[in-house]
Amino acid sequence: MAERYALLVTNLPASAVMMFDHDLRFVLADGPELERNGLTKHQLEGRLLYDAVEPAFAALVEPNLRAALAGQRFRAELPFGDLQYLYTYEPLHGADGRVAYALVVAQNVTALREAERSAQQNEARIRELMGNMPGVVFAIGADRRFRFSDGLALSRLGFVPGEVDGRSVDEVYAGQVELLRNIDRALAGQRFSADVPVGDAIWETRYTPMFGKDGAVAEVLGVSFEVTDRRRAEAATLQAQKMEAVGRLAGGIAHDFNNMLAVMMSAAEELSLSLREEPNLLEASNLIVGAATRASQLTRQLLAFARSMPLTSGPLVVDDIVREAVSLLSRSVDRRIRIHAALDAPGAVAVIDAAQLQTALINLGLNARDAMPDGGDLTISTTAVRLDEALPDAHGGVVTPGSYIRISVADTGVGISRENLARIFDPFFTTKDVGQGTGLGLAVVYGTARAHGSSVTVDSEPDKGTCFHWYLPQSALAVPAPEVDVPAAVTGKGLVLLVEDEPLVQRVGRRLFASLGFEVLCADDGQQGLALFREHRERLTLVLCDVIMPGMSGPETVRRMREFDRLVPIALCSGYASEPLNMRADELAPVIMKPYRRAEVEALLAQATARTIRPS
Repeated sequence: MAERYALLVTNLPASAVMMFDHDLRFVLADGPELERNGLTKHQLEGRLLYDAVEPAFAALVEPNLRAALAGQRFRAELPFGDLQYLYTYEPLHGADGRVAYALVVAQNVTALREAERSAQQNEARIRELMGNMPGVVFAIGADRRFRFSDGLALSRLGFVPGEVDGRSVDEVYAGQVELLRNIDRALAGQRFSADVPVGDAIWETRYTPMFGKDGAVAEVLGVSFEVTDRRRAEAATLQAQKMEAVGRLAGGIAHDFNNMLAVMMSAAEELSLSLREEPNLLEASNLIVGAATRASQLTRQLLAFARSMPLTSGPLVVDDIVREAVSLLSRSVDRRIRIHAALDAPGAVAVIDAAQLQTALINLGLNARDAMPDGGDLTISTTAVRLDEALPDAHGGVVTPGSYIRISVADTGVGISRENLARIFDPFFTTKDVGQGTGLGLAVVYGTARAHGSSVTVDSEPDKGTCFHWYLPQSALAVPAPEVDVPAAVTGKGLVLLVEDEPLVQRVGRRLFASLGFEVLCADDGQQGLALFREHRERLTLVLCDVIMPGMSGPETVRRMREFDRLVPIALCSGYASEPLNMRADELAPVIMKPYRRAEVEALLAQATARTIRPS
């Protein structure tokens, strides 16, 4: 029996067993913890408490021993040196039923308490981190109640840390269907991230289900960050990329279409000249010319949107351009619509392409007309303004601080819904019935604004009308005096080199120059055009070269030609100038746009014949 007792006591993990009588004498002392503290069984047994241990420790232990000897069973924790012990006090009764001894079992809990303190410190650190993170951290139990919530961004949701703890998510976010649907997914065991709209903000939220021992979801942990500005910036970038892609597509279509229009217009004009004695046929031919001209205007709108139309910009008084646009609109809108002009920027100058600006203003005016089917007020105004702070434009960009001429076009029409407001400048987007709109009007406005380095903002609400504000940068340049037109005079003699890769355009070009009395050489590309130029440059009256060709481009062809001869007049033609010509000032050539009219070619030839008299 004694051996079994010794085996048990000596193998108790991190413990010591002691027994005291009513004199507080060690009756028994054993266990591995005695040796840890530099004590032995023989040093303690038979000695009084105050003789065996430090008096200060004895004073701490004595009340507990007295309580145990009085019959109490309890536990108490006390330090012994650098260690921490949990003492279990057990009264032992004698045969007479009275307490004879106090049994004390001391268990070393130092490591446990250090682990607990470390865990508490870690929890405090985590709480501190959560409380100071620029987002929201939360936990939701399987009962759909918040277990905790913290984070600096809680205030953006109208809460303080811990305010929603214990409350049901269905109560806190009543009506937030998408948010509650996400919580349902997470409580069903899905781990995912999602953008959650709450009020006017967007929150990127990561949901992580935590599983219990039974395999069911015990709670859901979540981390949320407000990403409203980031998502808006991403949307603006995507919109810009989309507009750029559609612009390239529109420009490419316009390029090919312009080539075909050039053929139609040139052939129809030639027919008109030969059918002067046939009124009916002449009228039909002129109808073709008119239709081709209107189609050409449509492609110019596409090119304006794509910013592929070369600008003929110059310093102009904005009020003068707007006044002409108002005059044109007054003849184009229903008389039930009252047009008001308030031009309050007298003499203010901007560097603009007058035709494109007028076209864009007319598009805004016609769009306003369509928004007032029963009549209303259309107000077009100008004013010189100074912006001290950046202003968001209609497509995610900004109007930077500076001096501007603001052109405002306001109507009292049906207004624009919020979902459509973000798309109104998209090409081919229209809310009108089929056949009543191309969806290009506002796209042209947007393209023209971008081409001029300006911006457009828009304010609108359903049934409260719409107001567009166009901010044109002011210029300090002087407005040049108007040029006096001089009638073109064509000699009808000479040699023309036409460099054009489109066969049909080349054929009608040959016929056009021949009908004006000129001999024509045709080249299919830049290399062939360069070879013909070298061979015939002494006789050439004019070179007309397409800008975009396979292989050697038009500007490069012109540059190489001028290395051989700088006296031959050269002009460029294009249906789509997507890139700058990248030509030095001494290499620049006049550019005419396809489909070019007979009168434009006559003017070019008149200028060329006046310059081709070589010095003797």
